[in-house]
Amino acid sequence: MQIVPQADIREQARRNREETIRLVAEVMHDFLQIGRLLTECSEGRYWRVLGYGNFMEYVQYSLPFNNSYSWATRLMNIYRLSTTPIAPPKDRLIKIGISKLCLLVTKGRRGELNEALWNKAETLSYRELAAELGYKGVGKPTVVRDEQTYTHEEIQRKIKEIGKILGRYAKGEYRKGFYIYDVVWKSSQRVQGVSHVFEVQHKGTLESALAKLLHGYHTMGHPLLFLVVTTSEDQNKAGELLSSGAFAEIANALTVLSPEEIDQLHGSLSPFEGIINTFISR
Repeated sequence: MQIVPQADIREQARRNREETIRLVAEVMHDFLQIGRLLTECSEGRYWRVLGYGNFMEYVQYSLPFNNSYSWATRLMNIYRLSTTPIAPPKDRLIKIGISKLCLLVTKGRRGELNEALWNKAETLSYRELAAELGYKGVGKPTVVRDEQTYTHEEIQRKIKEIGKILGRYAKGEYRKGFYIYDVVWKSSQRVQGVSHVFEVQHKGTLESALAKLLHGYHTMGHPLLFLVVTTSEDQNKAGELLSSGAFAEIANALTVLSPEEIDQLHGSLSPFEGIINTFISR
């Protein structure tokens, strides 16, 4: 058995890492382009033209990689971050890399990124940057997930505020029969009929959330249904449950959303609340 000198192993390791970084830098260009294309598809609702019920369904069943919706959300967030005035040139984004850019997305949405943070993102390791930004218990990139970023109450609040901005009467913890729904919208407080029903799947089972929405669909006069799922596992499973079986009945009435999408919609509408109220005042 030949013994390889430790110095040679270190040199091999160094060359391996340099080649890996070079190749990752090349594909990073593609990741930004994928994020751009997905964003265009989502915002332009191209998925509907192609015969899919919603954007998540389009991503899950037409893109050739695992956990595709989770990946799509990350790449779209990174692309949007790259197009903001606070973003550095693309060569710096490529140097920072996908994992660390995912850590910066929330700061970017809040307008809290500055040159000092971008410099730290370039020079610090993933763990060091996560600690700098206040993430707890980070061991690997995949722990930065929606369910850790958004609380059930925060999502509920934002759904209610979106409804108010759009001229709807929004009520949380709405009881109908033996179910309590997270949020419902009505055209006004005096109107009995419910137009939109929202359920946030956070700790219970996905099947129970869908059962509640199915019940609401039949007892509230076929309102529009919305399910907010907070894990990539439930994102995948929701598409499967809606494609066949008892829940297929509500597939056309149901839109599956992520906390990211609720947050982005809320952030986009809130600055224009006064203008929107003027638009819909008559």
